[in-house]
Amino acid sequence: MKKALSVFLAIAVLICSSVITFASNSVNAREPDLELAYLDYDSATPEMKEKILAARNQIIFSTSWVADGYSASIGNVKTGEIIRVLPSFSELFPGWDIPVLAVPDVADNALPDESQSIMNPIIDPIDPDDWVGLTTTYYYLPAATNVPTNPFFSSYIDSYTMGRVVRTYATSLTASETINIGYSNATTGVSLGYATELYPYDELRLYNAGGINLAVRASTYSSPGWSTIRIEAADRLVSVK
Repeated sequence: MKKALSVFLAIAVLICSSVITFASNSVNAREPDLELAYLDYDSATPEMKEKILAARNQIIFSTSWVADGYSASIGNVKTGEIIRVLPSFSELFPGWDIPVLAVPDVADNALPDESQSIMNPIIDPIDPDDWVGLTTTYYYLPAATNVPTNPFFSSYIDSYTMGRVVRTYATSLTASETINIGYSNATTGVSLGYATELYPYDELRLYNAGGINLAVRASTYSSPGWSTIRIEAADRLVSVK
């Protein structure tokens, strides 16, 4: 009996040790290494530069901002209220390079509802300022980490048939309390904007979005789970013939 108890305790200690080791190796997206992030990048070794950039990206992707040359805001779709205008990247992170992400395929855990998808919308006689739905997607929100998620949507945004302003928002979250939404250029990988901890019907609106291949990402700081995400465009150019 004593021998069996000793074996049980030894196994328990081993399991606890493994859990502690796993936890120490995981990266919390909300707790970046500030000291590492603010080291001098130019004088660092190539290996250290990678670590500095990784630490900086953790900070960047836990903050709401918009790329220089663009404008973005957070608002509420139901009320029409603009909650706040996002600061520019250089304003928040002077001297830092804006993240350039890989350009992977669209995530396989995104299920577009084709009945609500308008990738080549016929806008007449819709007013140019009316919002046109580009897609409604059922997407399993992954937990936010130090590595940005794959986009769940990617499309060329035509200024005439879609618009020059794009907004993205969740209409439902089954397990998650909030959602993080990010935009990037799907051709170059350059990040265009990011917003954290949005509630259902809180939108991330990106201006000057017409004429680019746009990728949209999403994640959550709360419990992962299925979401319904709507992407719309407005402010279409009118062709004068």
